[in-house]
Amino acid sequence: RAPLPMASPDDHDSFRAVTKRRLLVDMMGKVNASGGGEWKVLIVDTVTTPVLSACCGMSDLTNEGVSLVESLGKGREPQVHLDAVYFISPSLASLLALCADWSSGDIAKRLYRRAHVFFSSPIPKDNLQTLKKCKGLVASLATLVELNLEYQTKDTNTFTTGQAGALSLFFGDNKPDRAFTDAAETSAKRLATGLSSLGELPS
Repeated sequence: RAPLPMASPDDHDSFRAVTKRRLLVDMMGKVNASGGGEWKVLIVDTVTTPVLSACCGMSDLTNEGVSLVESLGKGREPQVHLDAVYFISPSLASLLALCADWSSGDIAKRLYRRAHVFFSSPIPKDNLQTLKKCKGLVASLATLVELNLEYQTKDTNTFTTGQAGALSLFFGDNKPDRAFTDAAETSAKRLATGLSSLGELPS
């Protein structure tokens, strides 16, 4: 599949440019302002990888002090002298993987120096309780933010919710079931994050 076209450096007003600013300014800018160090590791999951790659190139991230982008679900080498920036979904699977990074009681055996966690959508209450139980993470937590950014830009003014097969669920002949409900909730959540990026707060 051909890669998505990246935003032009002269593009400051499009929806993709707004999304890019949210990642580089609202997220990385906050980390840099909190003393995150000259270089950081950025960690993404399966939900946020396409969100990031659709609007930011490695040079954009390097300019904000990101030396490495890694996947939450894969094995990673320790970078104990660097802070880790997690841009991940608040799913239980991602939360458990996040907690596993900080499960060691020995600070010297942890993967990173400190954690900056940015969730792509609001975290469910039950999952927040799971997070609170991760003592190693809580002790090393420098930032915890609901960034609310979970859509994928396709060009300068178009985005999708990134849900393969959702249209067939919504408009097919089958009666609504659990899969329908889950897909509808995901669509609503991701559309809400798109509106948030535009500064629109529907009542």
